[in-house]
Amino acid sequence: MIIAFFGTDTYRTARAVQDVIAAHAQKNPHHGGIISCDLTSDEGVRVARDALQAVSLFGGVQLVRFAPATGKKEYVRVATELLVHSRVAEAKDVAVIITEPMSEEALTKEHPEYAAVLKQAKLSKSFMLPPVARMGEWVRQECRVRGLSIHAEGVRALLERRGTDPWALAHEIDKLQNYVNNTDVTRADVDALISPSLSENAFALLDDIADGRSSGALSRCVRLVTSGEDPLRLLGLLAHHVRTVVVVGDLARRGSPPERIARDAGIHPFVVRKTYARAMSVTREQGASVMALLAKVDRALKEGGSGIDELARIVLHAATLSPHRKRAGSFA
Repeated sequence: MIIAFFGTDTYRTARAVQDVIAAHAQKNPHHGGIISCDLTSDEGVRVARDALQAVSLFGGVQLVRFAPATGKKEYVRVATELLVHSRVAEAKDVAVIITEPMSEEALTKEHPEYAAVLKQAKLSKSFMLPPVARMGEWVRQECRVRGLSIHAEGVRALLERRGTDPWALAHEIDKLQNYVNNTDVTRADVDALISPSLSENAFALLDDIADGRSSGALSRCVRLVTSGEDPLRLLGLLAHHVRTVVVVGDLARRGSPPERIARDAGIHPFVVRKTYARAMSVTREQGASVMALLAKVDRALKEGGSGIDELARIVLHAATLSPHRKRAGSFA
């Protein structure tokens, strides 16, 4: 038999696979575990072929899992041939778990022969991540699965700290389940248990610079470095954010809405929406000025600087020079 799971929600797909494995172990206590096959190597193909032809000595079901094949047409061809030639869809003593990180519709369009085989699956489910604007409902659903309810502000705080990565979100929801004293999760619980990510802190640092808050920017910068953050990593993330803000601002001033900017520039929609209002007032010249300062700090760090002094210098310089100290809406 074939068991097929589709979709971009790799966390829920993985959970579905684990449910199948657990059910298999319960029904076949004397049978071996799952055989995982990576079809990108000759050895993986051999293991898969042998597994599909195996006969259980204990009358149980052999469980086989194929790694996702849609990354390359050659892997899709191999997976299709293995499934067709072994007639696994009709087998009773072998079950193959297939997981593909795309919708069934997209799979049918890109790989029609492979999709046709998977349509013979005895069990087939799709797990698609919702649009960014609806990720809050995903969070609430995962909380309900764990017996929790979460306030709207708590949902917002969780998404601000961990973005829309389902694995990161699920990990933090597990943390909330283990440490919150009741089943009603508030913003205060999220703030207490889930530390801001480096990305979030970098955005806050850029906000301080943009608003000319030199003392706030300096203290935030020092806290980041003294807490163990690698100065070069922080510098790289700051540079990435500056470039993102400049690109979003440039396209926004041309009249592009956030959704189009995300698609055309290849920037995550959540990031575009977060930077859109601020980016509207950022010019390429302002971005270039900050990037020049970042380059100077990069050279100083690579020449053996301690990190704190160099980063503090750029933060103070950028905040002090910020035109926002004289007029609203500027960046640096």
